[in-house]
Amino acid sequence: MSDFREALEDANLKDMGYIGAQFIWSNKRDAASIIMERLDKGLCNSSWKTIYPQFVICHLEFWGSDHRPLVLEFPDDSPLFNSVKKGRWFFFEECWVDDTYCKKIVESAWKVEGNNSKVRKCA
Repeated sequence: MSDFREALEDANLKDMGYIGAQFIWSNKRDAASIIMERLDKGLCNSSWKTIYPQFVICHLEFWGSDHRPLVLEFPDDSPLFNSVKKGRWFFFEECWVDDTYCKKIVESAWKVEGNNSKVRKCA
């Protein structure tokens, strides 16, 4: 672990911090023997942080795994957001099928959008 920390230091990579729950991993045990840790982190160098100070790492909710997903969020008015938004892809994750709310979310999207919607076009 000390070699890894040294490599991060040599590359001038720093923890970006986060928004959301403190811990992103759980052994999913009962309260008496539960272990929770922050294992995964977003890293950047000082130059990147200077160029994109408004970018932030968000810890999402547990989703069929013992790890919370991490997402890099950036504001809608960012030039990077606008270039990514035009050509971004959607990938359906198999683990979503087992989620309690997945079916409700999909049904709701199909009802609201109508026949000429982006949801129907991707179907």
